[in-house]
Amino acid sequence: MELDLKYFSRLAVALGVAAIFGMMPLIALAGNTGTISGVVKDPSGKPLAGVAVTATSPSQTASTHTDAHGFYSLEPLLFDTYTISFSLQGYGKISVPGVVVLQNQNSRVDTTMRPTLQTIAHVQTTAGSTLVKPGEGSDVYNVSGQEMTAVTNPGGLHETLYQWTAIVPGVTGTGFPAQPRVRGGEVTDLGYEFEGVPIQDNIVGFFTTNLSNIGVANLEVYTGGLDAEDSGNGTGYLNSVLMTGTYPGFSNLSAEITGPDYNHILRFESGYATPDHRWSYYVGFDGVNSQNEYANGAYTYPSLLFWGYDGDGPVMTRDLVGNFHYKPDPNDDIQLVATNSYGDFNFNYLLRKGPGDPPALQLEPCPGATVSFSTWTGGTGGTAPNGQTCPEGMYFKALPNGGGNNWYHYGGLGKIQWNHNLNDHSFFIFLTAENFNQYIFSQPMADPNSPYWENVTSCAQPHAEWNYMCGGWGLPPSLCPPYPYAPGSPVQSAGSPYGFDIDCVMNYGGVQAFYGDRRSEIWYNKFKWQDMVNDNVTIMAGVSYQRNQDLLDYYLTSNFTNVDGEFNWPYKFELSHFPTTRPSAWVEGQFRIGKWLLSPGALYQAQHYGFPGGKTVSIVNGVFNGTYQFGQNDVIRFSYGDMSDFIGTAYVYTQPDSGIVRNPLEPGVTYNPQLVHEADLSYEHQFDREDSIRITPWVEKTSNYYEFYRPVIGYITINGVQVPLFSPHSVLSNNQKHQDAGIEFAFQRIDNNPVGISMWLTATYDNYWTSSTALSGAFINSPEPQNLINEGHLLRATANPLWNTAFAFDFHDYGFHVDPFVVYQGDYFFYANPGLSFPTCHYSGKSHCPPWVKGNEQESAGFWNVDLLAYQDIGRNFWVGFKVDNLTNNFDNANLVPCRSNGTGCFPFDGPFSGVHDTPGTLIYQNFTSSPRAFEFMAGVRLGQDPYLEALPERHPESAGP
Repeated sequence: MELDLKYFSRLAVALGVAAIFGMMPLIALAGNTGTISGVVKDPSGKPLAGVAVTATSPSQTASTHTDAHGFYSLEPLLFDTYTISFSLQGYGKISVPGVVVLQNQNSRVDTTMRPTLQTIAHVQTTAGSTLVKPGEGSDVYNVSGQEMTAVTNPGGLHETLYQWTAIVPGVTGTGFPAQPRVRGGEVTDLGYEFEGVPIQDNIVGFFTTNLSNIGVANLEVYTGGLDAEDSGNGTGYLNSVLMTGTYPGFSNLSAEITGPDYNHILRFESGYATPDHRWSYYVGFDGVNSQNEYANGAYTYPSLLFWGYDGDGPVMTRDLVGNFHYKPDPNDDIQLVATNSYGDFNFNYLLRKGPGDPPALQLEPCPGATVSFSTWTGGTGGTAPNGQTCPEGMYFKALPNGGGNNWYHYGGLGKIQWNHNLNDHSFFIFLTAENFNQYIFSQPMADPNSPYWENVTSCAQPHAEWNYMCGGWGLPPSLCPPYPYAPGSPVQSAGSPYGFDIDCVMNYGGVQAFYGDRRSEIWYNKFKWQDMVNDNVTIMAGVSYQRNQDLLDYYLTSNFTNVDGEFNWPYKFELSHFPTTRPSAWVEGQFRIGKWLLSPGALYQAQHYGFPGGKTVSIVNGVFNGTYQFGQNDVIRFSYGDMSDFIGTAYVYTQPDSGIVRNPLEPGVTYNPQLVHEADLSYEHQFDREDSIRITPWVEKTSNYYEFYRPVIGYITINGVQVPLFSPHSVLSNNQKHQDAGIEFAFQRIDNNPVGISMWLTATYDNYWTSSTALSGAFINSPEPQNLINEGHLLRATANPLWNTAFAFDFHDYGFHVDPFVVYQGDYFFYANPGLSFPTCHYSGKSHCPPWVKGNEQESAGFWNVDLLAYQDIGRNFWVGFKVDNLTNNFDNANLVPCRSNGTGCFPFDGPFSGVHDTPGTLIYQNFTSSPRAFEFMAGVRLGQDPYLEALPERHPESAGP
């Protein structure tokens, strides 16, 4: 259960070796820099050559001159807000403040210079943040500045990126805050990047960090129309960019406590750059100690762990991040990024026994146990510590208080990047990085050993709803000895009441005793070149290489392994160990033809799976994006292309001695990349300097969607009913499909006046259909019944709400802010033949089967979440704040379907805590509180100039408006 503490030494050696011996090319990824370009003319429209153009920000200064065509480009630039100045002898100087540079995007600033004898500079206004992007073909949204503060807090105190993605159009999740889905699908159908580095393991497809917001200056979310460079990210991707040091420097210290449950958060960050910006640094620390003693409104142990309903518990996380830049000359920038993340999550803190209470129990093998083909555990015999023989080969061992379900996470990322200007219009980026990630899952608890749950004689007793005789899971009390069980005693057998042996352990009722170790080590390198040849042509290209060393070990501690004569403990449920490599290359061009900007490109990727025998799969993605700017403030943006996603290694191959065996070399098995075919069309309009709008309809179709199932190979008749006979071997294939049509809407108002209102309104309509019965796990999805496949039916995706809307406001008055944040999701779909989820006949494909979709497609009610933040700047250096989460104490039934109530609600959220009293057998929709109202108290100290946090308006007089 120890984490890999050798990480630091391995990282240092590896980065040194890479720096000395060179860097291999890496998978093409989003960058962490942007560009500014434009054309300078005189009043007659003639291009002006030799104009000195300088971009100045707290983090960087860059200069260039216009060419014979009046064209200039400043590249690559760090994320920041720049003031662009233009000067030429005989012409009046021009200053353009508020030009925001975003990663992997070009900000265009054209200007006209007039001959003058005066030396007073002219200030030209521009929109500092806008939804209108005439130079960008991708459907990209940026969350930064005021928006980040409005949906979280002014001190950047610990949040996950989930809070920020909730305000982005095209992004949905189940509830709030929730893992994001981009235009439907599963959470692993998209990519995650940090500073242009992928933070997604190749095992199960999940992100490899805590997704903390520490140090994040800007979050970039791509929901469609991906560039060629990034089209290997499935339906879309998230890329976050770090803060950089500035001149003058800044430091921030913030703290937070919450109630009614006591949580405390501490954050410190500091940044500085030398006056010439030759050296700069940013460092940040984020620490969280959390004690959330609530789960679905009930302070009860079963709702946390039984039947898979894990809940909140003590959480401790520590995140460190550093971003260092060295610029030996104006053409070179060497960057070093280092992060460390540690998390400790205790999911059954309520499993604590008082003095005299019987302890909870874990399982251990009895010495001398041998293999058995008739017991539930797969073993029998041996002697327990109390001297008795073990019929199941196992005995009970006392579990320490609070030791039943603990997760641990460790992650570390290191990157060295070199940005080099080849000349005034071209540059390259060269980087090498390592990303190490490890999750430990330790859940030894097999039986809570609670007499008041198990020794039930009347369903009127407290907690009786969890008992078998009162509609819950478990075993009839008459089959097993009464509780409590004594530590050191053998696990008893309940005999064969159902035709097979069952042990007298609560894990039959849904508690899974297991141990898991999932870790990945990703080495990758990348070379990217870009040339703004002139105002009309830009060429980009890159090559890449990525190597992943993946490990997944998942053991069940309640069973023995018995494969090919090997008998041991614990049970090897799922083991997958092998490397993968992924070379890629891409090229893309941008061509300006009048008011058109056209951007065709292509990406080639291949992934080699290094399991015994090995196999390589490859894909070529073509994209075509562009814009048409038919007015000063009106843009049409469009995209069409293919996007791909490689299948995680854990779902391609598992070792032959695993309980779940996946053999990619068996006949009929395929695991090609999932392929998304996407098209969208966006209208973007700038009303004035503050207000902008974007409306984007889209259509997507996914082919090669991965599935895992046991096919029907025949039928047998039982009591006159045909019952399907399934193959003993599961099939892995790319036969599933999805289709998706929707529309994104976004309106934003950025008001930098001392008194005003900024607002962000977003909405997503996502009409998503699939051939999967549910989107329940990474990559692995089960196909719908065969009769529906034969009829060409698609089902609603139960994990994706039809509607998702979010509203964030910032009412500010000279340093006083009131920021409400509202999220609404509606129309969750599911399928229900009353009382049965999957009637047997649905698998038979026979005509007598009742309808499945028509007449039975059900829709649940919506989900609301309202947060309210208020804070006050005190002078220039202090602030205090107050926040209420779930202000209206809303109810969430998004994760539930109607049920036949037992009189006190729907299992497992029934009983005295449910607040439901009705007629047993009634088909009801049950609401339950997903999280109670929480109160947060915050305060902080700001020292120096902090360009990333919203400060008093007088600190930035140029932001007071035109």
